[in-house]
Amino acid sequence: KVDNTPLISCTAIIIVKTVINAIIDQQRTHWQRVVFSSFFLRIADFYKDTLNIQNEQTAEHLAEISRLETLEKGHRVISMGEKMEMLPILVTGVLRGYIVDENGRDITDCFIFRRGDVIMGTGDFLTPSPVHIETTTECQVLMVPLCELLQLLDQPELLVIYNQQLV
Repeated sequence: KVDNTPLISCTAIIIVKTVINAIIDQQRTHWQRVVFSSFFLRIADFYKDTLNIQNEQTAEHLAEISRLETLEKGHRVISMGEKMEMLPILVTGVLRGYIVDENGRDITDCFIFRRGDVIMGTGDFLTPSPVHIETTTECQVLMVPLCELLQLLDQPELLVIYNQQLV
């Protein structure tokens, strides 16, 4: 008589392990969805509360295309002469806009510190920046792809926000 007990035990262990891994993967995916949903809702709330976007679909769409980034102190967000591809929106921190004169000295042009401030070197998205902008503290910013944002500017609510940022 042949004893198949060890073979059955190994097979049973493999099956149990496979089932446990499948359950763990399913739970991990569930929690990733929960974390993403929670994060997504917080970004949509940021747009509603900070930038006063009342349209729920607009806030959710902006949240969907936005990416939250943490930038270390001294990180250059925009370089002089550079055209923007992403539009950073300040969540926390302080940034400084500056130019470098012919003697190589920094001359501060502005500080950006208010939650919800759009970080732009110029009022025109398509014009190269006349200043450098860098973080003076660790900052959290929402990065919005400019090409996708420009498609939304036909919405009056976003045009009002854009015009407010220019003032």
